[in-house]
Amino acid sequence: MAISSVSAAQEVEDHEPQSRLINGRYLQAFDFFDDDLDLCDNSANPLDGRPELGPCDKSRFPQCSSSEEICYNRKPSRDHFHRDDHQHQYYIQYDRVFCYPRSWGGCSSCSPGRYCKSERRCILQEEGYPCAQWF
Repeated sequence: MAISSVSAAQEVEDHEPQSRLINGRYLQAFDFFDDDLDLCDNSANPLDGRPELGPCDKSRFPQCSSSEEICYNRKPSRDHFHRDDHQHQYYIQYDRVFCYPRSWGGCSSCSPGRYCKSERRCILQEEGYPCAQWF
């Protein structure tokens, strides 16, 4: 019996958003989740005050049916920024995570903003931003 191992490249690939062909166009396959990078607001009352960003409790995400896909609808923090370029750090707020019909073909991973695949993060101010590969 052979024991299979997953390469580091495959692990990274599993975290990246995929695309699928829908009506002759390649669209983002809904959303992605990265245990190493994604943060959630774990505060007692996420609608009041500053978010308490930390590891996500995946049990708080909805369970989607076989005809649906999950969308995390990340939002930019007003108080947390990336050190390298001072772009807003995005996070997941549990009450903004929804299941959408697969027929929609995708969702907005970063709202507002755009996902920079090469940096594996959302960018709020995308105009003029030197992203090697937008998603």
